[in-house]
Amino acid sequence: MKNVSVWDIVNDIRIGWNLGNTLDSVAWGANYDDDPLKSETAWGNPVTTEAMIEDILAAGFNLIRVPVSWDKHTDENRVIDAKWMARVKEVVDYAYKRGAYVILNVHHEGWNFPFYDNREAAKNTAEKIWKQIAEQFKDYDEHLIFETQNEPRKIGTPLEWTGGDDEGREVVNEVNEVCLKTIRSTGGNNLCRAVMMPTYAASMETGAIMAWKNPTGDENVIVSIHAYVPYRFALTTKENALVEWDKSDNVIDKMMLDIKEHFTDKGIPAILGECGALVRVLDRETRTEWAEYFFGKANDVKVPCCWWDNNNFTPGHGETFGLYDRRENRFRFPELLDAMMKATENRGK
Repeated sequence: MKNVSVWDIVNDIRIGWNLGNTLDSVAWGANYDDDPLKSETAWGNPVTTEAMIEDILAAGFNLIRVPVSWDKHTDENRVIDAKWMARVKEVVDYAYKRGAYVILNVHHEGWNFPFYDNREAAKNTAEKIWKQIAEQFKDYDEHLIFETQNEPRKIGTPLEWTGGDDEGREVVNEVNEVCLKTIRSTGGNNLCRAVMMPTYAASMETGAIMAWKNPTGDENVIVSIHAYVPYRFALTTKENALVEWDKSDNVIDKMMLDIKEHFTDKGIPAILGECGALVRVLDRETRTEWAEYFFGKANDVKVPCCWWDNNNFTPGHGETFGLYDRRENRFRFPELLDAMMKATENRGK
């Protein structure tokens, strides 16, 4: 492990890519006791290969985010299935052994709902799961980054995506703290490993950003935020979706200003661990302009971004964030890729 600061790591990251809907896939009614590796393809994506990761890195990405669901791969005592752990390690190594940065997290979990009456149970589970993950990867160097939670929120309530309330934000902070302390307790390189901790729901809403806390004052912590904005252009699949990006909408500028004022100006690094805009029928040029603007604005405030790629390219069929086609082994939208690379060309140097 090199003696580098968390800012050295963040500034060395040019741009990231998410291995979405893969190791984080969950078929909630399924039983994986016979073969835990079945879940990797539960949402229709192919098995991840080294060749895929090589293509991503060759295109200019130097960070791979590996979302992983652990919940369905633990027993009644929260012991993680050894075969599943080995597969996660194998995929992490595809990127790590090639000198890339890797973010490893807990994703689509069924235990970390941020309510007071679930607080102690969530902390207990967080401690058990992160203890095992941290022990497995404790000897990895600074290129491996842990992310404590993914979008912890009050699912199914009006507060789910609005930035939360005092209760939700408080519990998210407390569970983050337990995860961080558990990681540090395992020793080795985990004593100073970079650890990402999200706001409530990883939200970019001002209230969620202002409520984020690092109670231990740990110097190797990064804020984790997700952003699909403007929402009507970037994320919604409803009838009121905008096919073209409204350049006068200042939501991107406001978000970047909030991150700058509340985090980076105060010496706290941040990473946009998920971002993107949906594939639509007639929007290729507009989406390319959006990407250059979005990634450029993030670059201005020293925040690296990770494109959410779920390998879905069919408009009208759910969230279409596909960038790299994992079946055809090619980038479907080279102009979009070029725009992101142009906007980040001075990062990581």
